[in-house]
Amino acid sequence: RCVDRLKNSRSRLVDRYRQRSTAGALSIVDEVMEEEWTALQAEDRRLLSLRGPRNMQEVGGVVQEYDELAVLDEIQQELMSH
Repeated sequence: RCVDRLKNSRSRLVDRYRQRSTAGALSIVDEVMEEEWTALQAEDRRLLSLRGPRNMQEVGGVVQEYDELAVLDEIQQELMSH
């Protein structure tokens, strides 16, 4: 009889521990997921702010500079080959 009570008591304690550890693990996972979601939303807002008209003009300016540099490089190559 004592052995049965001991087994039952142990079983209840193990079950209680498992429930707490499972709930704790889930809360940690939920917390990490919440942090990641917040970070992704912040990054998304930052990227959306880059799509404004001012930034698009800057991108256009960089592309134009790149094209001009490519033309100058071609001219330099021609001059060096003659």
